[in-house]
Amino acid sequence: MTKLAAYELSSLGGRVRQCRYALGYTQEKLAELLKTNTKAIIHIERNASVPEPEMLQALAAILKTDPEWLLYGDPAHMPDNGSLPRIYRRKLAELQQYLHVTQTRFAKDCGISRPCMSQCLSGARKVTMYILQKVCQAYGLRMDYFTANLPLKDAFINGEPILPVQLDREEKTENHI
Repeated sequence: MTKLAAYELSSLGGRVRQCRYALGYTQEKLAELLKTNTKAIIHIERNASVPEPEMLQALAAILKTDPEWLLYGDPAHMPDNGSLPRIYRRKLAELQQYLHVTQTRFAKDCGISRPCMSQCLSGARKVTMYILQKVCQAYGLRMDYFTANLPLKDAFINGEPILPVQLDREEKTENHI
């Protein structure tokens, strides 16, 4: 999977492309699922057009994300988004508790400074999509857990969390064989 530059996530088209890549869909496959033509997808991804509300809802459902995130990206850029940071903060705290890790370990696993993670969990700092992506990468978590309110038990890509501690043990075992 190709990593996208940060500027590509600053637009609706870039976010649609990111989700499409993440799910392994071609533009043709996405168009087929939306019951539209490929040209419509190309126009959306190039920011030449904005989908109608009905298409946006269908697009978000197919891409397993939130229509508001597709439109606005980072919650800080969303109009009237007071509840989203609280939801993300609550979800981060729920995940940390589920994993039985300290705040320091949680931050380290995600590649985020401990003060930053602490501020996100306390509400002193906004939880950004970047932070959520780092958390998802660290534990093999689907972004749907945050953006589409997916239950935690269904949120792990492989059915269970990938704990960096487990990876450390596996690497040590492989080195001794």
